[in-house]
Amino acid sequence: MTPSRLLLLAGFIAVTAMAPRLQAAGLAGRILELNTGVPVADARVSLLPLSKGTRAGTRADAKGEFHFDAVTPGRYRIDVSKPGYAASAMTVACDGDSTVLIRVAKAGRIRGKVTTADGEPAQGARVFALARKSGWAESTERTDDQGRYDLSGLPLGEYAIGVSYSGEGTAAGATAALVGMAAPRAFSIVSGEHYDDADVALPPGEACSLDGRVDPQPAKGPVLVTLALHDEPAIPVTQAVTDGEGRFRMEMVHPGHYDVLAIGPTDARLNGGMGGLLVGDTFFGRAEVNLTCQGDMNVAVSMQPGGKAAFRLNQAAPCAKTGRMHLGAVEAWGARLDQDVEVSTDVMKTVSALAPSRYRIALSDLPNNCFYLGGPNLDFSTGVPETIPLKQSQAAEIDGHVQIAPPGTSAEYVVLLRPEMPAEGGPALWICKTDKQGHFAVESLRPGNYSMLTASAAEWSSPEWKLEPSRMVPVQLAVGRTDMDVPAPAPQTR
Repeated sequence: MTPSRLLLLAGFIAVTAMAPRLQAAGLAGRILELNTGVPVADARVSLLPLSKGTRAGTRADAKGEFHFDAVTPGRYRIDVSKPGYAASAMTVACDGDSTVLIRVAKAGRIRGKVTTADGEPAQGARVFALARKSGWAESTERTDDQGRYDLSGLPLGEYAIGVSYSGEGTAAGATAALVGMAAPRAFSIVSGEHYDDADVALPPGEACSLDGRVDPQPAKGPVLVTLALHDEPAIPVTQAVTDGEGRFRMEMVHPGHYDVLAIGPTDARLNGGMGGLLVGDTFFGRAEVNLTCQGDMNVAVSMQPGGKAAFRLNQAAPCAKTGRMHLGAVEAWGARLDQDVEVSTDVMKTVSALAPSRYRIALSDLPNNCFYLGGPNLDFSTGVPETIPLKQSQAAEIDGHVQIAPPGTSAEYVVLLRPEMPAEGGPALWICKTDKQGHFAVESLRPGNYSMLTASAAEWSSPEWKLEPSRMVPVQLAVGRTDMDVPAPAPQTR
């Protein structure tokens, strides 16, 4: 694979190479927002040789432009980062003066208003941006005195918006809802999308009460009990603390389908679903309830010690023998259950105090060409397995060709790839520019599912170019090389 053939990008990047020279040359570039073409000023840019050498750094100016002098011929990685944008990384072969155009995806924003069933502003309601792939609450904030909220800086992905309202000081009662409750609305963030109409009308209905008891009550303190929306258990509705006999009562709660999440012993402080302190060995309980207002409602919650599991990183030469694993509970337990531990291929790492819950998992500190192949979540809601293998793998790569029509002519294209599950800390968008015969190569990809789009080079360089997700097609990449023939694209519609 020759350097003149390869142009690999993370983010949206286009590269035009001048005639090669065998001496040091300059590398210049410009950074623009994807879909708007607005220059991205003050972005941090670093240049790292992929063989031997020292990382160099600079910042983009007010026009989004940057420059590196005396770049020795070879292959390099360019990293671009700025708060509020998806990080971009690019590998490129520099054989002479080169110019790069980097398009980076801006974070998204979702705004709206929350009102009670009688149309009044729901002040102090908690609003959650829920990642649809994992159920994780990616961002949260409270509404103002007009019931308005503003969730900004959202990473690329698809979200649902959920609301939890205690109804404190009103006759509304505690409740929870999603935007478009019957058919929850999906908010897609591709590059800087702003949604200003994500309004939530809380459901009407009378308020009920729920009595319950945890058994056994931990000896060292009370239990914090959280009522969460069953279909979206990352959304807490209300909380209570048990008395000395393990009893609790929740009042002014709207009818609905809920999960009861109990954790203890705690410091007995209600905390709005975040950060309750634990003392001593941790016990957990979980139950399901369909709350109605027809008679007394009681729920029994059986408490059990936290689960234990042994984690081990699989052998996959030349991948790492050690890595760092982060676990974070998806459900709203009322306490932070995050755990950050080192795992290895040599010994099992036992992790204790695991709740009957889904956990978001991330594996980091792996080499550049090795990836964690598990899903975004581990599900312990029905039990914790004794051992859990953590599968790491070498990278996938593509050796492809865009079928130029008519045959024998020359043309250049760009091929865009968007991973369904980006690597931890890795790019959310990739692009490769073909040579004049339509050949392209992409490497260092996380194996898995991708969406792909092909566009002509002229179309891509146009200021009016925009990413159209509907034009993307699914592809699956396995470990190692995938040979791929891609049909020439139809022109973009405007």
